[in-house]
Amino acid sequence: MKNFIGIILALTSVSNIHSDEADREITLSSNSKDTFIDVIECLSDSSSNLFLIEANSNPKLITLEIAVNENKILVKSSRQQSTNRNYNIPVTQSEKDDLAYITTTLARNSLPSLATSKSSLKKAGDRIDHLHPLRFLMIIFTDEELKANISALRSRGWVWDKFYSGLEGSLKEESRKNNMNNEFIVDFANCVGINVTLIQGAIQEKRWKEFVNTLIDTVPRSGNPTRYDM
Repeated sequence: MKNFIGIILALTSVSNIHSDEADREITLSSNSKDTFIDVIECLSDSSSNLFLIEANSNPKLITLEIAVNENKILVKSSRQQSTNRNYNIPVTQSEKDDLAYITTTLARNSLPSLATSKSSLKKAGDRIDHLHPLRFLMIIFTDEELKANISALRSRGWVWDKFYSGLEGSLKEESRKNNMNNEFIVDFANCVGINVTLIQGAIQEKRWKEFVNTLIDTVPRSGNPTRYDM
């Protein structure tokens, strides 16, 4: 009879035998007399790092499902993200750099150049996907160059549509999870320098396009407001 064991580990490495990188599966040989502890030690006491999680500011958990049948052990892994994006986690410099790269590339590069940048844009997007959408927007609307980028990006047709679609998806997702509370909205408005009443209703009533357009049109720009414009 098969025994299924669910294990949650923050960091795991597994040794030898067969692996399928795409499906994150491995098969190990086992003696029929091996105990549960023997199996766990086999999974954790090695250096191949098949299931090693990259260290970052938002570590993910790995779920290992283990099926034991006679002398074979099948191990499948899947990554799990935290349920909610955390508004209160400070944004790192590398995350700011990724967002600057994305908005600058989308706003200013030619369409043929965008095609060649597709892979690097996706990787940068994946690295900041865990950011709460209000933190994501806060990075943009507290930086003069990024304000100019998103203003220029809005006029770029399908390029803007793709960017906005991802942003709107994040806003909808966190709203469904009741993760867009009024405390976050007030703090966000204070940080970007606008009256909270300009955006409060749009967020609470899920008028996402109006919310984003209001930010682009009303968040003040300091110094020479056109110095980053195209």
